[in-house]
Amino acid sequence: MAMRGIGWIDGLLDDARGAYQRLAARERLAVTALAVALGLFIVLGGSYLLLSEISELGEQSHAMRRALIELERYREPYLQAQQQQQALAQRIPAVALELNEFLEGAASAAGVKIDESYETQAAEVGLYLRSGLEVKLRKVTIGALGKLLRRIAATPQHLVQIRELGVSTRWGRPDELDVELVVATYSRRPPKPATGAGAPREGG
Repeated sequence: MAMRGIGWIDGLLDDARGAYQRLAARERLAVTALAVALGLFIVLGGSYLLLSEISELGEQSHAMRRALIELERYREPYLQAQQQQQALAQRIPAVALELNEFLEGAASAAGVKIDESYETQAAEVGLYLRSGLEVKLRKVTIGALGKLLRRIAATPQHLVQIRELGVSTRWGRPDELDVELVVATYSRRPPKPATGAGAPREGG
């Protein structure tokens, strides 16, 4: 079967050669020019496609190099930010700090008396729950206020934040200050109860 196929191809080639030889000189020249032009078109077209692919590969390689450079550039700041976030998360407990007790101790150590205190409304902040305490102080010196603020801010075990601070002087007594401040602390937000098909049904 293969020999018959080869013979058929040889026959076609012989017919083509015979037809070419029967052409006039001018017709042979035209056919030859057409064949050369077709060959050049194929070669040039293939070269163009090859060069296009090489150029595209070069652009992709350049883009990959730039991406790697950018990744290396931001790698260290990203790792530092991640470490800071982990350290901060360790300071946020599951149970919130008792602010009343904490502020009473800080005020006593700074020689300050808390005249009034009110709990502020708790608020969800991302994955955490923020609770706060509004505190009012009367006749406080600048030095005592500075000690109190440093003690509040320098708590290593918990994240405590002074969110608001208002200071007013007394008439004729510039060394005595009336102070209002809002102190906040954070705890992990408890998981919300499941809803929908996966929620447990009441009554069994």
